[in-house]
Amino acid sequence: MDWSLLDLAKEAEDVASGLQIFVDDVPGYDRDFLAHISALFAISAELRHLEELVGHRSSRRAAARVTPELDLLCGSMELTMDSVKFDLFGAKAPANPRRAYEHLCAQFEREGRSFGGRLVAYQDLAVGLTDILQGYD
Repeated sequence: MDWSLLDLAKEAEDVASGLQIFVDDVPGYDRDFLAHISALFAISAELRHLEELVGHRSSRRAAARVTPELDLLCGSMELTMDSVKFDLFGAKAPANPRRAYEHLCAQFEREGRSFGGRLVAYQDLAVGLTDILQGYD
């Protein structure tokens, strides 16, 4: 368990904020960017809630039960956020925002899941883990 849900929540918010510039700069993809931004903030809220639950004394046993899933969620999401930051915001990001975004999307598709699909999966997993920790499993 080598992660911080709060740090990951903040990273999701930072990436969402960074994506704001692409809404107007990449015509034709504005809805995609708005959906990604919305999903990242929703994931952040859920991660913050998970952080509270994991730290709560009454959730310790349940938290131990879901540690592998938390590891999967955090590890995968960190890799995705790193890819987004490198491809879209990094020093070597292409000068053409459309090309950079299309490259990122193609990379994610080659890896088996679209950017939006990844965000949906992260949110679904975070909500499921929250439910377990709250006793709704």
